[in-house]
Formats: sequence, C-alpha cells, structure tokens
Amino acid sequence: MVSFSALLVGSAVAFSPIAPLSRNPRFSAQSAIVDDLKETVLPDNTDSTVANAVGYQALGWGVGGIVFPTKMMSTLFGATVSGGNLAMLRGLSVTNLVLGTAICKGSDADAAKTGFLFFAAWTQFLKAAVSAGTFNAYTGSIIAWNTAMAVITARRQGGLWKTVTSLDTDSLSSVLPSGDIDLSPKNVVGLQLSAWGVISTFMPGFLFGSKMLGMKMDPIGTVTASGLGLGNLLLGGKVMSGSDKDASAVGAVVLGAWAVIGYAGKSAGYFTGKYMAATTIWNAAMAAYCVKNLLD
Repeated sequence: MVSFSALLVGSAVAFSPIAPLSRNPRFSAQSAIVDDLKETVLPDNTDSTVANAVGYQALGWGVGGIVFPTKMMSTLFGATVSGGNLAMLRGLSVTNLVLGTAICKGSDADAAKTGFLFFAAWTQFLKAAVSAGTFNAYTGSIIAWNTAMAVITARRQGGLWKTVTSLDTDSLSSVLPSGDIDLSPKNVVGLQLSAWGVISTFMPGFLFGSKMLGMKMDPIGTVTASGLGLGNLLLGGKVMSGSDKDASAVGAVVLGAWAVIGYAGKSAGYFTGKYMAATTIWNAAMAAYCVKNLLD
C-alpha cells in the first residue's frame, strides 16, 4: 500500500532538479503528498465522538488485517487463511483502514449512517460464516458487539425502526453518487471503488472466475469478498461526496495497494485470471494519476 505510493513519490524526487530543499517547490509538493497520504490512513484526533467510535473500529480491523492477518484470523475467528484469500484479506483491510479514517474525519450524523450499514452487514456476514462452520472461536462475541453497535448507530438516527424503514432514502443513499457525474478525480476514483463494491457483492462468480482472480471461491473467500464489497461501496460513496484532493489521496492508497497485491498475487500464482495483469496495470496507472493530482 504505502510502499507503492512511496515508490512513486520517491521516483519523482530522484529525477527532480537539484536545488536547496527549502527553495525547491517540488520538494514542498512531495512533502504535502506524504501529509495527504498520512491523513488518509491515520485519524488526527481521539475525541469522544460517534465518528471516532465507529471509525476507529473499522480502522482497527484494517490494521489487524494488514499487520497480522493470519494471527487475527486464527485467534479471533478460528480460521486459517493463506494464498489468494490472504491477499484478498489484505486488500479488504486496506479498504477498512481508509474507510475508518474517512469516517473519523466526517460528522457524527454521517458516521451513524455508515456505522449502521457497516455493523449490520458484518453481523449478517459473520452469522452466515458461523452457520456454515467457517468461523468459530470469538466470532459469537464479535457478532454480539456488532449487533449492539448497529443498534446504537440506529438510535443516533432516530431509532431502529426509523433507520430500517428509511434505508432506501437515507442510509443507502450515502453510497450513491450525488450531483453531476463528470471526470473529476472524486468521480473517477469513487465510481471505480463503487464498481468493485458491486462486483464483489453481487457478482462474486465473476470476481473469482477465470477472467478476474481465477481462484476457487471457498467459504473464507466468500466472506472476504462480501466484506470487500461492503467496504468499497461505503468508501466509494464517501469519496464521491468529498473533495477531489481527498479522492486523489484515497485512490493513491487503495488503488496503489491493489496494484501491489495484484502483482504479488499473480507472481505467486494465486491470481490466474485472464485480465488480472491488465487490471493490475490499470490500478497502478490510476494510482499514478492520483499522485499526479496531488502534485499539481
């Protein structure tokens, strides 16, 4: 994730004209990019707000899945993850990390909407995994916690009944494009994230099929794809309703991460889909486009 973006920034530094750093505008721009990327993956406050209560949980799952994914899965869920599933888990974790930070940067009202969808959906994903015998260990406790958080965030919106009956006009509308659809960075990045969210959620057969990942869709992969779809839909909605600068920073991190994950997965033989190489190149190009936007 960060390594890919750092490589792009580092390359720019290497080929920039030599000048005193304090008077070099490109050095200042590159320093600003580092700050933008840091703000995309790290919240800047720990205040007792609904936004932080929701956001830090998504961020925590992201950190766990990036730093110690196999330990997290075995200890908390009693499952073994490896190969392509491990690569997908890391991609899901990057999305959760960035989504969590985005939630922390928003309002409490928006956090309540996003939080309800996040916790309610994960409650259902985990229940299905337990019923199928895929997850055990502490999964039951995590389900109970997610259920409680879904109720709490629903109460912040006027109650569970009001939240559920107004999903199509309130919470779900937060993941849809708002305003005109043009080629601004927020739409270019946001629509791509949302598209992958739709594919992962509603077209898992295509995602795992011979044209894309080219890997077996086993129970763990199914849960991961569901979470990835949810995270991308929520993050895509936030990107499209935000600023072009924030969208570029998110794109540099998330699409850059998937360029690295895709390349590593294909090189290791985990991803064998026909269009996997082209998708990886596209993600790398889009990450470079986002970095360029941050430099301008």
